[in-house]
Amino acid sequence: MADAGVASAIRRLGRTEDVRLSRCGRRLALAGYGTNRALVVDVRIDTAADPPCVHLSGRLEISSPSFDHRTVSPGSTSTP
Repeated sequence: MADAGVASAIRRLGRTEDVRLSRCGRRLALAGYGTNRALVVDVRIDTAADPPCVHLSGRLEISSPSFDHRTVSPGSTSTP
């Protein structure tokens, strides 16, 4: 379940291939593949529910042209 703000942010993020859960299990980071955006949301896992339910709320949206996976920074040896 995601609140309306998180659902909207996920739609803006578009395609994502990279998702990471924090060590404490309370934050989830998602990287937008073609939008130069990252999204961090709060996570609460309700194991008492049947079936268990994951709740997403609160959000931090970050965007930067430097997130562009198609560009290679100076001095980098990798190719796009």
